[in-house]
Amino acid sequence: MRSITLCAVMILAAVILTGCGKKDNSSGQGDSSKTVQTKPKDPKLFPVEGMTDISDNPNYFQVQENAPVSDQSKALDAVIRPVLVKVFGGAKLIGENEQTQENIHDTELLNQTTYVVRRLLALEDGDELHKALLAENFGVSPRLGSKPQHGRQYVMMSLFKHTGGKQYSLVIRMDLLGQTITVNSYKLGSKYDQM
Repeated sequence: MRSITLCAVMILAAVILTGCGKKDNSSGQGDSSKTVQTKPKDPKLFPVEGMTDISDNPNYFQVQENAPVSDQSKALDAVIRPVLVKVFGGAKLIGENEQTQENIHDTELLNQTTYVVRRLLALEDGDELHKALLAENFGVSPRLGSKPQHGRQYVMMSLFKHTGGKQYSLVIRMDLLGQTITVNSYKLGSKYDQM
């Protein structure tokens, strides 16, 4: 018993003599009266100027935003872009196409607009976007079904929207590889829009 007590005393003495547990205040650690210096953010942390989060889409900061040109694009942009901004933190219109010789095979296609959004797109964002559009009085369409269709690199959904005194039949495609959202507007009265 005496040897255990002697051992404990010797260990305690060694700890005290070596300074274990002693705080070194010369570096400012353990002294709340000194301010801890932090390194400034590395400007090279993000590959593109303007990015502030790892979930930001670099393309969003690199592309130039376009204004919609056609009346149909203007009407649809006015109701779609605010939803994209709400869901993804920002949206830029980067392309607009009317029916042209290149897409003449799709005789029902009237108009196509393409957006880049601020947040990187992921598969589950399709469901979030669909829900947000329905909350903004977009209606479900039988063209692709009442729920978003998920592929490996895309999510597609079909919706109706009444705005500016007109009804629109839409297919919205989220391209996860290209990180774009394309809105196609189709002629009304198609067999694909009827149940």
